[in-house]
Amino acid sequence: MKKQIFITGATGYVGCEVVRAAVEAGHFVTALIRQSNTKHSLPTGVQTVIGDFSNPEAWAGVARQHDILINAGFPAHGEGWFAAVEAEGKYLHTQRYPGLEVVVVRLASFIYGKSGSVFIPILLAAARKHGASVYLGTGEIRTSVLEVGEAGRAVLLAAMNGASGETY
Repeated sequence: MKKQIFITGATGYVGCEVVRAAVEAGHFVTALIRQSNTKHSLPTGVQTVIGDFSNPEAWAGVARQHDILINAGFPAHGEGWFAAVEAEGKYLHTQRYPGLEVVVVRLASFIYGKSGSVFIPILLAAARKHGASVYLGTGEIRTSVLEVGEAGRAVLLAAMNGASGETY
């Protein structure tokens, strides 16, 4: 069944892949973007709303007209990461959106692909240079990696099929 999907962070590293996956699946997509000049990076047919995730009053009315709201706007690190976690909890996990089912997707620590990955190419270059895979520290810390296109598809699948209240 085709859905109307509102996506925040739609022009970001993972967000643009969520948009692409949704459009390829035939869904109607509206993207929250910060500036009108970024809409050129979106697939044809995607509607846009200019605004900022931290100011939901500016876009909540439009979001309520959709079947699904996907928050793909999430800084990777630094102080912005903590602010995003707070905003996500404050605006998405509350009664601001009656009837909205919330599914949380926590992605891998390192997402690679396209031109946005920095750390993975460094590890790959070191492995080529030394003829073996390298690791940081003692090697006791384990982490995961995920290709950015797969991350976009995973977020869309969780939003379409996940159980409300679950974290994937």
